[in-house]
Amino acid sequence: MNRLLLACGLLLSIAASGCHSGLVEQSVPLADVLAGPYALRLSVNPKSASPGEHVTVAVEFENTGTATLWIPRRQEICLSYEQDGAGNGHLPPSACDGLRFVKVSPGKTVRYENDFGVPAGNGNVKLFLLNRPDVSVPLEVKKSAPPVHPSLEPRKKDGSLPSAGR
Repeated sequence: MNRLLLACGLLLSIAASGCHSGLVEQSVPLADVLAGPYALRLSVNPKSASPGEHVTVAVEFENTGTATLWIPRRQEICLSYEQDGAGNGHLPPSACDGLRFVKVSPGKTVRYENDFGVPAGNGNVKLFLLNRPDVSVPLEVKKSAPPVHPSLEPRKKDGSLPSAGR
């Protein structure tokens, strides 16, 4: 039952984009999804960015068991985040052609790379899959300097602004 809830939660909470060729996609019973031992790893590149910039979040599933493992395909991955002092959010799944899963042989790894837009607000971000908050990766959000009002800019000796001497 726990695996079924985990699989359903992953399907409802993982968002990704792009194509990954060579993977076998198939409909399988939800009870078979993530039913064996596996390792889940997340990484982010770059590790710090300003609000509005985009970073790449890598999601890796490794089959650590001895039998076939079925994992969510890229379109059904839902990336979630929490931001210091600003609450949380998630990118909804982008699949619209039914639930399908990817077959991973024992000892093999599947890696998805997802685009993530850094949210506005103060505070660092913790990225994770919605139903796997135990596996997360931090993203440092650079604080952007507030704009300087022209009346506060340093002036030349003659009192003019540095940019006024066109």
